[in-house]
Amino acid sequence: FALQDEIAGRIAENLKLKLGGVARVAKPVTPEAHRLYLEGRHFWNRRSEEGFARAEVALQQAVRIDPQFARGHAALADLWAIRSWYESDSSDASPLLARAESAAHRALELDPDLVELHATFGLLRLLAGRAEEAQVQLEKCLALAPNYATARNWHGDVMLMRGRLDLAIEDFRAAAGFDPLSPVMLFDCARALLQARQPADALAYAERALALAPDSMQANIDRARALFDLGRTAEATTAVQAISARLDSAKAQRIRVDSDGLD
Repeated sequence: FALQDEIAGRIAENLKLKLGGVARVAKPVTPEAHRLYLEGRHFWNRRSEEGFARAEVALQQAVRIDPQFARGHAALADLWAIRSWYESDSSDASPLLARAESAAHRALELDPDLVELHATFGLLRLLAGRAEEAQVQLEKCLALAPNYATARNWHGDVMLMRGRLDLAIEDFRAAAGFDPLSPVMLFDCARALLQARQPADALAYAERALALAPDSMQANIDRARALFDLGRTAEATTAVQAISARLDSAKAQRIRVDSDGLD
């Protein structure tokens, strides 16, 4: 990492001399903090309760090791924002959103040029119901980093909110192409294709997501819906029964945990 930073600094200095501009020099990152950042992003991408918990542990540790690590703070903002989205039906999401906003602004203070932050603020505006502002932020991010899958995916969510299913599908397909190992990109694309009554394509994306994350509830639901829409009723019924059994098991486990905590 130190060698990479030194090389980047020399290249930036040469560019500044040749072009007469102010080149941006990458800030050094503690290797262990960077490893924990990658670990946190990996678990966050699972979009599960366990994944969120493990991501938070890794990312909190990353910014404790390197408090100046802007990407670590930005990743925490993304984590808390998405977690608030997933938990909004069962609890008050405002504390998580407040933490996400605070972490995003901390990242902005540390690195005002961090491209991912446009996507982060776009997501926060989307969760606040401010779709137009969200679209502006996400399109700024994509103008600077057109292959950033997460920004493309969230832009698809904005298009869905604004009633443009056709454009949303374009975004979700592109996001899945940019990050083909992300279950999120795949099952989001499946969900949009189901809305567009394209169950065969939806099934293909859902099954790709399940190959990467067999426990993904969203991907399992998308697959069951696609099977029903394709008329494969017996397979769809089996899939729904498996989903129901998993939900019952999770509910029973939660009850046992709560009971163990009683005096």
